[in-house]
Amino acid sequence: TCHQTDGKGLPGSFPPLAGSGAFYGEPQNHARIVVHGLSGAITVQGAAFNGAMPGQPQLSDYDVAAVTTFERLSWGNNDGIVLPADVAAVR
Repeated sequence: TCHQTDGKGLPGSFPPLAGSGAFYGEPQNHARIVVHGLSGAITVQGAAFNGAMPGQPQLSDYDVAAVTTFERLSWGNNDGIVLPADVAAVR
């Protein structure tokens, strides 16, 4: 719900996932963000955000891979898949 069902986020609060492949980058980096969370000032698509996304270490490698793959292939994104091995590598 934070990044919204359309992946566009909420300006000033939650960055967009749609069109943000340049920010979340390679599969392992994307998995790292979900597993360990992210806080502090960031810039996504030219917009500034300064919040905290809690990590989700309780999710299985498979679940993190599924969620991040969904994000990478939804809302017009075509950023490839994340494998459970990518997630395991960043734990």
